[in-house]
Amino acid sequence: MADNKFSSDDIQKIPNSVSGDGRTFVAQLKKALLKFAGNVSSGVSEAIENTSTAYGQATGITLLEEHVTDDLGYPENDVYVTWEKGTVTGYSGASVWYKAGTTGQYQYAGNANGVTYTVKKLTAGTTYTIKVVAINKFGISCDFDAAPTADITVQGSSHLPTAPDQFTVTWEGGTPHWQWTAVNTQDYFDGYELRENTDAGKYKGMLDSTSALTSDAVPSERSGTAYLFARSVFGTYGSPMTHQYELAQPAAPTAPTIENLFQGFNVHMASLPVNCTGMEILATNTSTNDEHSFYTENSVFQIGILEGNYDFKYRYYDCFGNGEWSEAVNADVTKVVGSDWIQDGAVKAEKIATNAVNADKILAGAITTEKIAANAVTAGKIGASAVLAENIAAGAVTAGKIKVDSLSAISANVGSLKGGTITGTQIVGTNFKNSSGSFTVDDSGNITGATLKSGTIDGNKIRINGYNVKSVSIIKGRLYMDDDNWDMPTDEDKHNGIGSWGKDGNWYRGKEHTGARYIPLPSGYTRSQCIWGIVNEDNILANSCYYPNPTIPYVECANMGSGGNDDGYVGYWCIGVK
Repeated sequence: MADNKFSSDDIQKIPNSVSGDGRTFVAQLKKALLKFAGNVSSGVSEAIENTSTAYGQATGITLLEEHVTDDLGYPENDVYVTWEKGTVTGYSGASVWYKAGTTGQYQYAGNANGVTYTVKKLTAGTTYTIKVVAINKFGISCDFDAAPTADITVQGSSHLPTAPDQFTVTWEGGTPHWQWTAVNTQDYFDGYELRENTDAGKYKGMLDSTSALTSDAVPSERSGTAYLFARSVFGTYGSPMTHQYELAQPAAPTAPTIENLFQGFNVHMASLPVNCTGMEILATNTSTNDEHSFYTENSVFQIGILEGNYDFKYRYYDCFGNGEWSEAVNADVTKVVGSDWIQDGAVKAEKIATNAVNADKILAGAITTEKIAANAVTAGKIGASAVLAENIAAGAVTAGKIKVDSLSAISANVGSLKGGTITGTQIVGTNFKNSSGSFTVDDSGNITGATLKSGTIDGNKIRINGYNVKSVSIIKGRLYMDDDNWDMPTDEDKHNGIGSWGKDGNWYRGKEHTGARYIPLPSGYTRSQCIWGIVNEDNILANSCYYPNPTIPYVECANMGSGGNDDGYVGYWCIGVK
């Protein structure tokens, strides 16, 4: 079959000059022009045929979700797209498009020279439509609207941790103790987040963030739902485990009883329930309405600083607040040591200071003959001018009360005086005792066997049964935490862990958006004599507080201001012991 395509050989066959009548030249020229015309017509027809829309479409789209990590190590959700060339004439590749949902606009993903393409960084939980538009060898795309599509719902990265298991809470000591079992060991696991809501990763509603399997974080309400999430190193969270919890408000306990003691009194109460933190005792003076609060974890509490008539009641409290008050009981309390509390022989001469016992401290009729032992009052124990006529009642000194063989001692050494009563403004001697020797006063002022009916014991140190009686002062109150207005630490505290010092020699406060306040101490007490702490008030602000130096009553509260905790109160307490 002859070749009808025009080529350079056809040009060479045309004579370079015309000889004769020129018919041979014309014949060769016509033949070449006819071939050229045929080639032009065929090319034009083929070009026209491919200048608008390519014929056919790709077919057989398949989608596969893939999970990889990007260059920074973060998880990425991709979709691997494959297809067949289908009926496209002169197929040379395709453009790939995608859209989220059913109403969105198609977004261009990229071009493929073959029949595969990967659409990257899609969002988990979203349904996507993938469209493949084939392209022919002339670069002409197939009809976009008629191009084939396929749908896929992205499930998300396989790096999401599984939910924790066996999530429980107990309330020993009036505070929660959360615990759970570990998630299945897997790569990229970072820790747990205990929350009051499902907004994983957000500060509001978060109780604790920990890698441990326990937490003592206190929720904001007595009852509710707690959520425990497992978190990956990429900041993604799996499904939470939930737990419904409730701690009832402490009920009113039984009424207290009051037991008078040698010094002060005991308040007896019902034992502290296992789900409570402590007890508050309220003593109200019935005359002045002054109130005094005392705190303890014990069922017996000793008070030695009150005197008068008081109403006493108490209540339990836990991590959320106070319970109901008990019924009140009334009692008279005193700081005076009664006679019932001084045993025979307890007050001795050596225990009575000089001038401690004088006329204005001895009640009329308090010293009688039966209270003065034989030979207890001798001349050496009666000072000069101690016994005067005006101090001796008529008929008080009789023969029966004066030892005859020593009568001359009235002006010198009287020896022993027996019977009757000796009165006066001053009796001086080295030893006083009763007839049985159960009561004595020696020359050092020690008193043995005495009973103090009234008055006050005043001294630098008081001991009971071998133990020192210490002075205790308890205060409590509220501190307002505001990251814009905070207590400036002293220079000494700045050098002991409060804030930090820069290389430029300047002191810097530390964390931004942090409130800071000093906890007050009881008057007259030093830091070394005190312990202190903070509690939540109407919020959980105290959960974010900490002590830069536990030996300094300076508390800081972090994560305040925009996006964090609102300004507010935290409760404080401080106990001083000397």
